[in-house]
Formats: sequence, structure tokens, C-alpha cells
Amino acid sequence: MDLLFAKNHRGDTPLHCAARAGACKMVSHLIALAGHEGAYRKLELLRMGNDSHETALHEAVRIEEKSIVKLLMDADPELANYPANGISPLYLAILRKDTIAVTLYKMSGGNLSYSGPDGQNVLHAAVLQATNTDIKVIFAVLIEELLKWNKGLATQVDKHGSTPLHFASRSYWHTRISNIVTKVFEANPTALYQADNSGLFPIHVAASVDAISTIEFFLQKSPNSARLRNAKGRTFLHVAVVKIRSSRAALICRAPSVEWILNMQDKDGNTALHLAIKRSMLKTCCALLGNKKVHVNLSNAKAQTPLDLSRSNLPRELHFTMISDR
Repeated sequence: MDLLFAKNHRGDTPLHCAARAGACKMVSHLIALAGHEGAYRKLELLRMGNDSHETALHEAVRIEEKSIVKLLMDADPELANYPANGISPLYLAILRKDTIAVTLYKMSGGNLSYSGPDGQNVLHAAVLQATNTDIKVIFAVLIEELLKWNKGLATQVDKHGSTPLHFASRSYWHTRISNIVTKVFEANPTALYQADNSGLFPIHVAASVDAISTIEFFLQKSPNSARLRNAKGRTFLHVAVVKIRSSRAALICRAPSVEWILNMQDKDGNTALHLAIKRSMLKTCCALLGNKKVHVNLSNAKAQTPLDLSRSNLPRELHFTMISDR
């Protein structure tokens, strides 16, 4: 029976190999052989990890062989808890875009690991998959299920300090899938005020990828989120001016909800107008200058006002307009 527990050069047992090959009858036979040595030995075989810290269940999930998944889970309903740290079978199932995730949850009775690599959990993975695939509606439903199973997933951060809401804020959301942002936010609204290790809040992340609908949602739910500053002392408006195209940034600048942050200065003393002029973003400049509350004479750390910068970065007619209007 020592051969039953023997490992090859990758740390795989015969059970790993049988599961990877999709050999359902062999998997059943190996489990039965281990069972002849007692319940403890059977669980030992089932829970043995290879050099990648994966069990035979991972192999079955990876090839999307539901019959083997059920066979393994019947033999050990707690198997989806292994390994204690690292990529769980459930996380792997989310990546495979397969209904096996639901099978794992039901057969484990909810007693399973939600962990993934680098401190991520399955909600991070589901949100990321939803932003990168053409089957977003399916993942929207799956995200809702995950939050029913474990609402605490929305509060956890990965090694970069990113919450699932940071992940949800990374992509441009069309109307039909904006409910993903809504569901993740509602599960943990405080994440809106949680910065990652780079000092970015979810609203900064949304601004950096042109996700105006997500920004509008955040401002509607929490107007004070507009004042949040990143590590450079910049609001989401600064980030939008730097990161996205002029026409889109102009839309944000015209929103009444941002009027009170229009003159906020970053650590270099720059307002959004300073940055827009430096980048020669004419539409954004016009949108900002269209608001009489925008100051053109605020000096940055280099003692430069927007008016000073306009002389070398904007067309002469716009520069003269700034002078005449102010």
C-alpha cells in the first residue's frame, strides 16, 4: 500500500494522476483501497498536496470533470478546505468559469476555503473574471451567490491592499452589468474609503480607467468620497485629468457634484486646471473655465498659476479668454 501514497517528481500521488486523466473508475478504486486501511488513511490520501500544494480535487476542477469532483467530495466533504492557504478548489473553479463552484459549495455544506493567491479570495477572482470575459451576466449571478455564501469576502484585501471593490472599479462598466459594482459596494460600503497600498481609493481607480458611470455611482452613494486623496494628494478629478481623454474628463468637470473640489491642490500645489493646461487638454480646460468658481490664479509649488501655464501650453485665444474672463 506504500505505492498508493508514493509521489512522483512533481509530488503527485496516483490519485492526482488519475483525477488529472479524468479516470473516474480509477479514482474510485484508489479511494476504496485507501479506505481498506481505515478512515484516517483515506482522508490522508484525499488531502495530500503535491509540490504546488494542490489536491486531487484541484485536478478534477481544472479539467472540469464534475463526476470526479462529486466522487472526491462524497469521500471527504471537507476536502474543499485544502490547502489551508493558497489557491482553493473554489477559487480555481471560478477561474474555470464553470458551475463546479456551486457543486463544491453544496457538497461541502458551505464548509470550504475561499482563498486564492497573493491574499485574494474568490470574490476578487469573480469580479476580475467579470471584467475580462464575454459572459459577464453569468458572473454577475455568481458574485451575488458568493456574497450570499460569505458576505465577509467583500472586506478582505489582497497583498496589494486591494478590496474586491477596487477590482470592480477597474473596468468600464456598461449599463447592463453595472450591478456588479452595486452588489460589491453594498456588501461593504466602507471599502469606498479604504486605500490600497499605493494610496488609491476605488474612486481613483475608476477615474484612471474612464469609468464615469462608476464614479457617478460612488458620488451618488457618498458625496464625500470626492474629497479622497491618493498618495500624491490628488482627488479623483486630478486623476481623471491625467489619465483619460479630454472629452471624457470634460464631462466629469462639468458635474455639479465636483464643484467643491475644483480648486483642491495636490502635494505639488496643482489643481485640476493646472494639470489640464500642462497636458493641453482644451476641452477639459474649457469645461473647467466654464465654472466661475475655478480659480486661475492659484500658485503651485513652482509658483506657477494656471494663467502662467496657459501662455506656453494653450492657444493664444484661449489664454486671452482666461485673462478677460477673470
